[in-house]
Amino acid sequence: MALQPTELELTDLSAAVKKLWELDDNRLEPGKDYDIDVQAGKQMHSVGDAAATRLFAKVSDQVWQRKTFLIFYHLLDNYASATGTAEEVTACERKETADFLEAVMDTRPMRYCHALLVAMNLAPADEEGFKRMLHQMWFELYNRDGSRDSSGFEHVFVGEHDTSDAAVSGFHNWVTFWIEERKGALDYRGFLLGRRRQDSAKVDDADRVLSVQFDWQGQRKPVTTLLVGTSPEFELALYTLCFVAGAERNTVVLDDYEVVIRCHRIRSKFGDKVGSCFPELVRELDLDQFVSINNVPALTRSLHEAASSAGADQLPLGSLHPITLKSYYKHFPLDFMSAARPQAQTTNQTLRMLGTYSSDAAVAKALGVHVPAGAVKPGFHPDVVC
Repeated sequence: MALQPTELELTDLSAAVKKLWELDDNRLEPGKDYDIDVQAGKQMHSVGDAAATRLFAKVSDQVWQRKTFLIFYHLLDNYASATGTAEEVTACERKETADFLEAVMDTRPMRYCHALLVAMNLAPADEEGFKRMLHQMWFELYNRDGSRDSSGFEHVFVGEHDTSDAAVSGFHNWVTFWIEERKGALDYRGFLLGRRRQDSAKVDDADRVLSVQFDWQGQRKPVTTLLVGTSPEFELALYTLCFVAGAERNTVVLDDYEVVIRCHRIRSKFGDKVGSCFPELVRELDLDQFVSINNVPALTRSLHEAASSAGADQLPLGSLHPITLKSYYKHFPLDFMSAARPQAQTTNQTLRMLGTYSSDAAVAKALGVHVPAGAVKPGFHPDVVC
């Protein structure tokens, strides 16, 4: 798979994240490399423990044969977990950090992330310059509750004990979760129930994205969302991409899950540092209802398959995510208009300005198309059908 970004990926962050997911060939597979036991769900503020046993029932020891996983593991004991305690970085720890950056830059997700940011004029073209940028973002220390007591990597991938409110802060990585659980330092308390009953019913042991609650060394994390089985390089590339090229909230799709990647930054004249980057699970998507927000070519084919099997009047444009709707309209305008007006009998009827007919007014509104007053017609223009 080519590592150079396409035109769509340069303009659509969700499409770039989809490519990242496809490039993560170091990702673990459920049922083969690991098994989880989600057990029961709970509300975030409920007191009880909904899980009698660990979340991770098994993770294969073969994970340590994967270079980036092993080097990542060696970074986890380099930090004092309590905020307010100044970090002391030894020569050995500096080498471990350099080794980690060297290792991840030899992977496809990070090479793609670099190529994309270079193409967007957001990163140095040379690899050494990009590694310095990554080090500044993720590993340079800053003040959280004390002098030089935190970094982006520690907060996101390792976790911290927030001394100001006696709670767990950060801690968004599944490998760290598994290791701390195996050591007996972490108590999994169940997955978090969604707002809608049907979303909660979908949670099972094959899930790739989980919102969970846990206690770590006696302090509570009311909710965190984990990407399960993903490689360290994928998560670093994902968060780097959203932090540098995205906004504070970035809606993307990971596998079959709609997720918001939240990014908070610490301003610095030498280059902004990661205050936090983490996922928030919105919902598990029902792909049969065409709610994917980034696979536009596949979506186009699916719409036409639906047209032939279910009838043209049942094409589900109304169920599409707004990002998909806009991408579909931009890249496949003729197919889009055919789907929007399945009852049209002529080419003229199909291709008139979106919003001309009352039947497609909702689609026009969703796309932000301005429709002049008095332009909407209650039915199709009476073209001659030959």
